[in-house]
Amino acid sequence: MQQAFPELLADLPLPKYLNNYGKLHLGPYMWVALKDHYEFCHFDPDDNFLIMLQGRKQVRLFGIDLESLYPNPLGSHGKTVQSRVNCDQPDFKKFPKFSNAVCEHCILEPGEMLFIPAFYWHQVTALDTGISVNTFYGDPGDEAFISKMFSKPYSEHFHYWFLNIVEQNREYESFQKIVSRLPEVVRHFFLKQWHEQISEENVSKAVDLVMKHLNLTELPEPILGSGKFPPVMKIRGLLHRDGTKGKIAEDDKDKLNGDPNDGDCDNVNEVEKGSC
Repeated sequence: MQQAFPELLADLPLPKYLNNYGKLHLGPYMWVALKDHYEFCHFDPDDNFLIMLQGRKQVRLFGIDLESLYPNPLGSHGKTVQSRVNCDQPDFKKFPKFSNAVCEHCILEPGEMLFIPAFYWHQVTALDTGISVNTFYGDPGDEAFISKMFSKPYSEHFHYWFLNIVEQNREYESFQKIVSRLPEVVRHFFLKQWHEQISEENVSKAVDLVMKHLNLTELPEPILGSGKFPPVMKIRGLLHRDGTKGKIAEDDKDKLNGDPNDGDCDNVNEVEKGSC
């Protein structure tokens, strides 16, 4: 909304809880949905307030349950992790464990707000043509949010989300540079995503997670680029509903030929703005 409708921001103040006890990650965003729009079940990597302005939405919440919701394979494109299950018409032969999922649901009316925790499966359907707003946020402090994500009950979903992004980058030439400078990459990634100054303890946890996933016993020698910053581990592309990868974006065409800038950020302001 800051870019598209800045004149509306004064009429949509952030929730008091977020101002007093949270730290804004992204947003607010405005969503205009036609009646019967079905948003595939997914989880986001941030706490979320969903605010209904006009019309109604049905929201299904399935909690933190990786096994029963059948996430798309690691490496699927997009920032969220989506379920392969159509919650309106579940195929129990193909996804039998979905029968074990526990669903909470509500209908969000105009003027109502719903809190959706980070990494919490949710599926949203527009019952009317309407308008909603949401904000993505986390805990205040330098690394309170990511420390929480390494703990139960979040850790399983958080690990899957982070490894999904690792796999998004595996087929690109820059991946070898990313792995070779993984501790730096991890610090840069979470500074960009959550504005967190991650501790060395949590850097080590993230690095160990990736090394175990890649079957590495040690990291290769660092591959240094020309820029001041490490290579960027990007969140790649959009996710099709069948879990396949979307068309390669223009800034992802370093796949075969390499990125002339080695994926480095050349300006600290670019990190803070999330543009690299």
